[in-house]
Amino acid sequence: MAVTIMDIAKASGKSYPTVSRAMNDHPKISEKTKREIRAVAAKLGYRPSFAGTALKKGRTSTFSIIVPDLADPYYAKFISFFKHAAQEKEFDVVVYDYERRPDLERKYLERMMSGCCDGAAAFITSFLHTHDLVEELWNARIPLAAIGTPHEFAENAKYDWGSIDTDSSVLKILRHLKRQGRRRLVCLQEPQPEEIRCLLSKYLEGLLNRAGLPFSSDSCFILHSRGQNQAEEGFNAGLSLLKNNPEVDMIWARNGFQAYGLLLAAHRCGRKVPEDLAVIINDNTWISRYSITPLYCLDQHLDELAGRTFEVLYGRATSREWEEPRRFLIAADAVIFNEHP
Repeated sequence: MAVTIMDIAKASGKSYPTVSRAMNDHPKISEKTKREIRAVAAKLGYRPSFAGTALKKGRTSTFSIIVPDLADPYYAKFISFFKHAAQEKEFDVVVYDYERRPDLERKYLERMMSGCCDGAAAFITSFLHTHDLVEELWNARIPLAAIGTPHEFAENAKYDWGSIDTDSSVLKILRHLKRQGRRRLVCLQEPQPEEIRCLLSKYLEGLLNRAGLPFSSDSCFILHSRGQNQAEEGFNAGLSLLKNNPEVDMIWARNGFQAYGLLLAAHRCGRKVPEDLAVIINDNTWISRYSITPLYCLDQHLDELAGRTFEVLYGRATSREWEEPRRFLIAADAVIFNEHP
């Protein structure tokens, strides 16, 4: 049976209010009395009740992070930076990995309604299937910071949002590659509903037009599955592209895992990277930095992204001010031919 405050009061000979105040470090209780009561509590094996503490404080001092793939170093690094910021404010962090499954994504967002935490930072794939939950969380005054999610399918919804502006850095890489004589880029994309595919296609077309590069219906390559092995996804996509479209000389992958698969596919097809084929990836984690083959990367400044996301959630959780949504945008940097440490 769990040891209670009343048990400590009986064992120490102190009143219940005195013990309760001492255990909560109340300034009106002397340090001597606190030490005596805490010694009795330790001897009895007392452990504070998380639920009771949360009820008393009016918050759990816990934030959740909802990510699509915990194995991806991009999300692991964001979590590490976020936890560091949280620890400075004595907040705990709980992580949910929805494994790129829309059903789990909704499940974990719904869990935020239970009061299990004071708010969540969520890498939401799309508001197309989550906008109703986002609206519910706002109306319930539960802080939610959506990270990197396009607004197009939740134009009227209220939510806090932070993202990375990659346009300038991508254009810098594309223009650099064009000067090298590159002409044909293909972007790897995960299976998505038609509305999102159209949105991504228009975005890519706009970037290529601004870079002076051609766009066609074949510029987007839809991956066959949402399999957890992203290196295999990159490998299979690379084999198909390079065998059937020999003119392709640039491939834009999602992350370092897909890039590693692409590197093996290029080797199998007799294509040299970067001489014959340039590989662009959306992040700049240890995978790309320690790659023996030069990769074109986007440094998304995860330390700043995590820090500012925490600030938004912490501000909501501690002040409970619910004016207009808070938004921020961080500019990414282009990394061309990484310098190895």
